[in-house]
Amino acid sequence: MLYLHIIQYFGFIGSQLANSLLIYLIFTKARKLFGMYRFVMLGFAFFFLIYSWIEVLTQPVIHIKSPVCIVFMDSALKYYKNLGFIITCLYCACFALVISLLSAQFFYRFLAVCKPHTLSHGEERLLFYLFVPCFLCFIAWFEFVYWGMANTVEKQLYMKTELAEIYNEDSENVAFIAVMY
Repeated sequence: MLYLHIIQYFGFIGSQLANSLLIYLIFTKARKLFGMYRFVMLGFAFFFLIYSWIEVLTQPVIHIKSPVCIVFMDSALKYYKNLGFIITCLYCACFALVISLLSAQFFYRFLAVCKPHTLSHGEERLLFYLFVPCFLCFIAWFEFVYWGMANTVEKQLYMKTELAEIYNEDSENVAFIAVMY
């Protein structure tokens, strides 16, 4: 699992550097060149700065065994079950936000290229309405994972030997979320 941690830390450092550079370039070089699109790019860059922090705090490991798909933490916070559960729920919600933000960005690009007259009036309002569904998706996924994938005794018992044999972890002590069919 050491290689997984190394990859996650390099990804974290790369994300922090690249997104910080992007934010710097947007503020210093792209004021009038990109118009309102710079706010879309700023939203992405700020979000990915936060997302990389959540991912490195979670260091998720996904494991599937028959009717169970489990996401458990492999970070230093993995034995803080309540905090770990919340952070893992945030990780899943952020993943949903990534997908919806990509959709919003492509929709904005579609409007900019194919229907530029739509963006000529009230572009600020359009940006607001473009991002609202993304954050509703974030909230919905957090709630789905929080209530639907909670760490229960049944899931702990079902995954106890599997996690002990493969990862040397006790399912009763490590923070995780899981869906069981």
